[in-house]
Amino acid sequence: MTFRGLARKFHSSAPRFTEDGIINLAGQLVKNPLFQFGGVLVSGIYYGASFLHGEIKSAEAKLEAKLESTEAKLEAKLEADRKEAAVDRRQMQATLNEILKEIGSLKVQRRSWW
Repeated sequence: MTFRGLARKFHSSAPRFTEDGIINLAGQLVKNPLFQFGGVLVSGIYYGASFLHGEIKSAEAKLEAKLESTEAKLEAKLEADRKEAAVDRRQMQATLNEILKEIGSLKVQRRSWW
């Protein structure tokens, strides 16, 4: 039976989009080898797409987790670098203060020599 023959038979045997009409069409489709092959093909495409969708979602979740992990590591490193820079700044300030005190004491000593 051809597509046209099935359509004509379906159209003439039952009203459209009723439960009986859909059951009748399904019965005709199951009997037709062309539709059986198409059904297998569509099922294969559906399950293949379903599998690929799952794989994509899985890969997306892994990448998201990796991104969050990398983000957390970078934030921790940035915070550590900020603390280290603050410590370095304080150490440089202390060293500079010591140097200024030395210079000040040298000026006082030089004045006392005259």
